[in-house]
Amino acid sequence: MNALVLEALVILALVEAAILTKKRLPSWAAFWFSTTVVFFTGIGLSLNLYSTWQANGFTRSFLPPHTPINYFLLYSGFKFFFPYFLSLAVALFFIFWMKAANRKRGNIFFEKEEPYLAGLGIFLSGHPGWMIYLLTVVFCYLIIHLFQRLKRIRNKRIPLYHLWIPAGLFVILINAFWLSRCSWWLLLKL
Repeated sequence: MNALVLEALVILALVEAAILTKKRLPSWAAFWFSTTVVFFTGIGLSLNLYSTWQANGFTRSFLPPHTPINYFLLYSGFKFFFPYFLSLAVALFFIFWMKAANRKRGNIFFEKEEPYLAGLGIFLSGHPGWMIYLLTVVFCYLIIHLFQRLKRIRNKRIPLYHLWIPAGLFVILINAFWLSRCSWWLLLKL
């Protein structure tokens, strides 16, 4: 398990702990803090990779002056940054979409923090984990809805407030321990 996965799990666990203890944290701050932490970790991992390559005779040939620095920058960019840049773009899209839809309908769909909680789960799931994350949220929502229908509970709104972060924790864990070892996962990674 790499440092980015561990950081994502810790951030989501801390946010969920704050939610469960009913502490109102600014979810936008948690979202932007996590993006900052992930990208600084990517820089640290890139520097560590550079020094590791520098110490090995074979991999030293992939660094300047033997090879242009572009090779290393592209390699570390695709390895450490691209999955999170892509999931950040998707997260920002969902945040703005959820806020606009909620505003248009008089704030009946989501609580104020929910778009950022959803964005946090999408972002920290990385790429292609954000796809599994969205499928997990929809699947869990449908199961809860089906359960309410079977119990004949009607006209009760099903909030997703307590589902965003646990779904993110679940997806990150199954990505790290199971999905990343599947051959079709490599196709989704681009």
